[in-house]
Amino acid sequence: MSYDFESWTSIVLRNAEEGLVLPKPSEHQSLFRFIGLNSAKSWSFLEETLLNRTLNGSAPDSLNDPFEVSPSVFNDLRNAEVVEKSIRAKQFVPNVGMRPAIDLNFDSASKLAEAYLKKERENCRIISFSERFDSPLLWAHYANSYRGACLHFLGGKMQSHFKHQFAQVTYRSDRPIYPLSLALQLATTAKRDYNQAIDSNYELFEAESVKTLFFTKALDWSYEREVRKVFDFSIQKRMAFVPNSLVSIICGPRMSREDQLRLKALVSKSAFAALPIFSAQVSSSAFSVTVDWQTPI
Repeated sequence: MSYDFESWTSIVLRNAEEGLVLPKPSEHQSLFRFIGLNSAKSWSFLEETLLNRTLNGSAPDSLNDPFEVSPSVFNDLRNAEVVEKSIRAKQFVPNVGMRPAIDLNFDSASKLAEAYLKKERENCRIISFSERFDSPLLWAHYANSYRGACLHFLGGKMQSHFKHQFAQVTYRSDRPIYPLSLALQLATTAKRDYNQAIDSNYELFEAESVKTLFFTKALDWSYEREVRKVFDFSIQKRMAFVPNSLVSIICGPRMSREDQLRLKALVSKSAFAALPIFSAQVSSSAFSVTVDWQTPI
């Protein structure tokens, strides 16, 4: 199908109707990325971020949630009608063009669908942000027990640059179920490019898959209020961001003076030489972390 304005509008409205529109950060919202700075590798990543204006993504297995990109997979392909329906559209093969739908039985269809999910998991990289900087748990878990730092971005500027697959995480008490028929549908209905797809339902299926795989986590994690960017590591290794989206850096309440000076020196020789650096403090009256935004260090 070819995308004109009416087609695009129809897709957006349909996704909204199905509850598949991912919530986006607001235009003027601050987003915070916590960093540990507890190893030579983490300092190297920060240096590359500041010098090249890029962010490094994490593979699902390297994250602390073992359920990342791991929905409960349900094999609904035992019904022959499901397999037939999933492969009814013709398959597009790069550099070859259109060809008749491949002949699949239950075993081969299951393997193809499982291979699709495996590839999605292996190729994805996740860049995590939070809508909050004041959480004691975030500083403890992701900033080396308050000794690390926090990069402060503006969500609106990030949103205009990242565009696709940049959204808030949805939290729920029950684990999402991913039917193999959905994976099979996506595996056998390829996309020519960003403007054309073989099946008119492709966008709907893709939106359902993306939300289930990448943007749904257990309710226990809701304190993080996470916003994430998901990208394909096989296509690009790091994500570039617009320079004026990074507006400050916050040092953790327990960051050593030595590390503060090291951070200031790193910033001064980067493209962000004028970037303000603040020092966070543990609140004296609440279970919270505070920042004096009027007094850079």
